[in-house]
Amino acid sequence: MRRIGQTALLVLISASVVAQEKIDRPPLRSGIELVQLDVTVLDNQRQPVRGLTAADFTVLENGERRPIRAFTAVDMPARAHAEEPVWVREAAPDVSTNQITEQEGRLVVILMDRSIPYMGLTVEAQKIAVAAVEQLGPNDLAALVSTSGVYSPQNFTADRSRLVKAINQRDWSTESGSAPWSIDGGDDPRCFCGLCVLETLTNVSDALRDIPRRRKLLLFIGRGLVINLAPLGRTASPGCEHQVKVKREKLFESLAMSNLTVHSIDPRGLFNVGDHAQAGVSGVGIDRPVNSGSQVRLQKLIDDRADVLRTQQSLAVLPQRTGGRTVVNTNDSIAKVAEIFQESDAYYVIGIERDPSVKPSTRRSLEVKVARRNVRAYAQRQFITPGPVRAASPSSAPSSSADALGALLPDAGKALALNLAAFAKADGDVASVHVTLDAGAFARESANSVLDVGVIAVDQAGVRHASVKQTTTLVATKSPGNRTPVAHSRTYMELPGGDYEIRVAVVDSSSGARASVFSQIAVPKFATERLSLSDVIVETGAPTAASGAAVPLSATATTERTFGRGDQVRVFFQIYQGVARTDALVPVTARARVIDARGAVARDQSLTFAPADFQQRRTDCRINLPIDTLPPGSYLLEIAAAADGRTATRKVRFALR
Repeated sequence: MRRIGQTALLVLISASVVAQEKIDRPPLRSGIELVQLDVTVLDNQRQPVRGLTAADFTVLENGERRPIRAFTAVDMPARAHAEEPVWVREAAPDVSTNQITEQEGRLVVILMDRSIPYMGLTVEAQKIAVAAVEQLGPNDLAALVSTSGVYSPQNFTADRSRLVKAINQRDWSTESGSAPWSIDGGDDPRCFCGLCVLETLTNVSDALRDIPRRRKLLLFIGRGLVINLAPLGRTASPGCEHQVKVKREKLFESLAMSNLTVHSIDPRGLFNVGDHAQAGVSGVGIDRPVNSGSQVRLQKLIDDRADVLRTQQSLAVLPQRTGGRTVVNTNDSIAKVAEIFQESDAYYVIGIERDPSVKPSTRRSLEVKVARRNVRAYAQRQFITPGPVRAASPSSAPSSSADALGALLPDAGKALALNLAAFAKADGDVASVHVTLDAGAFARESANSVLDVGVIAVDQAGVRHASVKQTTTLVATKSPGNRTPVAHSRTYMELPGGDYEIRVAVVDSSSGARASVFSQIAVPKFATERLSLSDVIVETGAPTAASGAAVPLSATATTERTFGRGDQVRVFFQIYQGVARTDALVPVTARARVIDARGAVARDQSLTFAPADFQQRRTDCRINLPIDTLPPGSYLLEIAAAADGRTATRKVRFALR
């Protein structure tokens, strides 16, 4: 039997293998082991309490006070900066780094539950989810998961447009008028007893457990945490009660360790139950047949009210345990989403000295108290003492690489930067995705570095479509001042049209040092789309990519996006008119605009391509960036191709120092 909760979360589910060594909190110089806690303190109006110091906190481990050895107050960057470029939210960076785990910010999981009612309320659920995306701050990451069996999740990303697309492209409900099973899950072979919901929540909680410094929120969007114990008018499915109890306890134990705050939101809003039945209620009496219309309507009213009470009470269970909100009986859920984010705008990271006498792998309770009136602290309530840490060795490199590729968030052991660019191949059935990786942090001054590089591509269902392994040698490089040298490694993989997450892991074969970086790419269907653009490659130095159907890996492609005066910088891309189509070619106009942080157009250039300019239904375009004529600042390069009423666009951020 396939479990929805085990397959619908892409890498998020399998990410419970997140590096176990992260349980061992950073030791002090004296060798003291720390347990790191992120703590939210709210007042009676659920507003974050700022300005506290370490002296305001008391942390108890199994009831015994433990010394606080590290303390940081975190105030989130505002979700809208006045100094931010006006285009920052609509244009995601085309270069990804693995340094996101070094930043304070939120990890937000938007869970579209299988209990979302169908028809109009599905749209309301989508609006709530989109509202959460719009509340994301500069360093926040969000993921989309589901328990409905509709496999369209999105792993953690800061790309808001990608998240909104994933939210809106599916009907998340599992209900329909002809469904042969109930939403309670007892008759649903895809979710026996409703266990898939508990499993999904547990898997998310487990995956987030050992990620420090970030506030972790889960928005549960659905009409109830519906599991099958004894649905109205029926008996429970055989074995449900025991299995639900086991899975529920496992979930509660995980939540106590992960410090994941669950907020439940009912998309039904404010509604009345059974108004249609009220007229017949007074006509029920002992002299009326039990199967009369009024008696049926009364029973329906009773059942509906009981169902609403049951589901709304179920929504409150996890928020009550984790310090979250339960949003029910309101038509202003979007405003409540904003309040949920506001209360996580400030928090505290506390490192306590754990009891060194406790044996490894022992579960310990935690309690955080604040010496202030009318406030409450929310933090994880348990932890497990770590075992001995094993030093990395070259022989462990293969498993380390596999772990890095399967983790929830990238390994930031050494800085990496990644750019992906899809180009059409000659036949157009698949695309050539160029992978440009900056691994300069692995370079050494005195000797060459030999790196094992692994690359995988998975789709939105977590299915692996391609993988590449190669060995790269970085020539000994002296760091320029205090800056990390830039050292690019390049490869490619072939993928059909679709949405993918590309994961790259790097392991130094001599030292065992490792790191990984993740990014997403949407590969167009170059074969059939009447007008499309490749991704944009940014190049420095003399161009090497030649014209033609097959674009070789450019030796001058770079992941750098900040340049200085005197740098020679250009962009390269291709325009396609359906490389497998046979209809007549048409003229295409390409427009390139450089837009400054205020939204003003600093440069506007147009190029026209006649049908004769297209070879194998594609043409090259290379544009120099006006580096020497622009003042320092942030810029957006917007490229738009237009033909026959159709348009295709690409956007690239860059900056001048």
